This record gives sequence, structure tokens and C-alpha cells, in this order.
Amino acid sequence: MVTARQEPRMVLISPTCEDDTLTLSAAYSQDLLLPIKTPTTNPVRTCRVHGLEVQGRDCGEAAAQWITSFLQSKPYRLVHFELQMRPRSSQQIRAAFGPSDQVAYSDSSPFLVLSEASLADLNSRLEKKVTATNFRPNIVISGCGVYEEDTWDELLIGDVRLRRVMACSRCILTTVDPDTGVMHRKEPLEMLRRCILTTVDPDTGVMHRKEPLEMLRRSGRDERSREVDAERRSVAGPVPTVISASAAEEASVHGDTVGMRVGCAAVVTPGPRQVTRQVSGDAPSGWIPPQPLPACDPQNSLSCCSYRQCDPSEQKLYGKLPLFGQYFVLQSPGTVRVGDTVYLLSQ
Repeated sequence: MVTARQEPRMVLISPTCEDDTLTLSAAYSQDLLLPIKTPTTNPVRTCRVHGLEVQGRDCGEAAAQWITSFLQSKPYRLVHFELQMRPRSSQQIRAAFGPSDQVAYSDSSPFLVLSEASLADLNSRLEKKVTATNFRPNIVISGCGVYEEDTWDELLIGDVRLRRVMACSRCILTTVDPDTGVMHRKEPLEMLRRCILTTVDPDTGVMHRKEPLEMLRRSGRDERSREVDAERRSVAGPVPTVISASAAEEASVHGDTVGMRVGCAAVVTPGPRQVTRQVSGDAPSGWIPPQPLPACDPQNSLSCCSYRQCDPSEQKLYGKLPLFGQYFVLQSPGTVRVGDTVYLLSQ
């Protein structure tokens, strides 16, 4: 199975769903219309994604010809993952995931959360600005502090509960221009390397992030710090609002899809909220806003930072990997509507 890492022009294909039809659109190409429910007479094919096998039902000759013609490289087939098929285990890809965390065709996680503030901070350092599309998040949140999403452990959006697992390491796919499908192989990846880096412990191979990302934990906290943490967890404090999907005003969240049956980016709209740096007059009783923890040296205090195991192939290719955005997994399914408030359950 290929991604835009191998075929950058894939980012120019736009999927939309209406009723029982999936439409694939691309510039200078006639739209491809496919039934959401692939005929059971179509063969089931076995694919490999990051070394793990996963099945998909072939979408037919018309889809194969459309994809192959648009990419203009080699013959490809389009496949559809069905609910009865066995997904891949996220834990087999990244040890930080739990045994029940699963994905179909995503790299390792079904949900990627990024804030507009973090994107704005990155853009303030770039000569040519980028958009959230460069980083392919499912959910983009506004109204919070820069890199504040890195400190959130659990979120409640509507009746959907999400749990943060780990930061997302960024690769060369971020350099693909979403408007042209051209890979530039430099920015924003180079700037991320310089400004939002990780350090690798040579003994353990564990990668730790540096400033300006905020630390999630620090060792040696006093008892009052622990009490404040407990009080924070006891109250669901609202942060910004979510979620406007490009294909649907209302998004049902089940398994590894958000917004539609084919993943699409989502944008958050501002609304009544409390950012975690201040308390407004209508704050819930007992709500204590999180305070920034003192910075620490990732080299000397290995317990203070979020981390993930280093992928040797990535380390060889990219050196120090920048982290940008956070992977979340589904705790409880439900429905996310446009304008829903996001509640921070724990930090």
C-alpha cells in the first residue's frame, strides 16, 4: 500500500460522501463515483501497511483505472476496508498504544489532534506559510495556548471521549504542497527539526522532546502539586470548541473514522470556552487552571517528557525527529457536532 510519501499527487484527490455514494475528485479529471458498499462479488485483497497485513475489498476496474491514470506512475488498485475485516494492532506499530487500539489503513492512530496556536507558532518562523493540511490532522482546535494540546490526556467532545497516547513524529510527507502535490523535501520539516526537536537517549533509544513543547510531567514535585493535579482531574473544564468537517455538518465517530467514512480534515470554530491559562466568571466550581511546569533538561531528567520508541529507519533517514500534533484513541464512541465544546478531563 502506498501513501503520499511515495505518490505525492495523492494529496490532490478529494473524497466526499453523499447518501450511499463516494466521490473522488481531482483537477483535470472526471469525478469517480463509487458505491459506499462495495459489491461482495469483488475480490478481497491482502495489503501490507508498515509491515502488517490488512485486508481490503477491491473497488473495481473503474476505480483502478482512475487512480492509475491520475497518478501516472504504475498500476494501482483501490480497496475498501469493511467492518468484518480484521484491523491492524496499533501496539504492534508503536508500543505506547494499548492492546485494544486498532487501525485499518492509518499509520498507527485513528485520530490526530493539532491546535491552530501551534500551527501559528510554526508559521511565524516560516518564510512560506503552511496550513494544517500539511500535517493531516483529523481535529484542529482553536482557542488554546501554543502546544497546549501536548498536555491534554483525555478529551470529551459531545459524547465522544478521546485519550491521548503519544506525540506524532513528522516525516517528509509534511513537505508535500497540498495545493500542487509537489514534494519540496525541506520545509516545514527543516524548521520543525530546528524548533521542535527530540533528543535520543543513546542507551535506551527513547526519544525525548525539547522546548518549546511543554513538559507533561516532572519528577520531584511537592505534595501540593499532586493535590492540584487531583483537583484538575476531578472537574471537566471546557477548552475550545470543535468541529467542522469538510464533508459533513455532523460527524459520527465509530472506530477509526471521524467526519465521514473516508477520513477528512476538520477545523474548529471558536465558541464559549475556557482556555486552561485563565478562569472566566462562569468557571465550574473548584476548577483550577493548569499551570505551566518548570522547564527541565530532557537529557538529565528522562521522566519529565513525553516520549516514544525510536524507529531506527526513521532515525537513519531524518536524524532527530520533530514532533508536531498528538495521537488520540477512542475511549467511547458517539457523535461530534459542529460547535461542540471540548472538555479537558485530565492533564
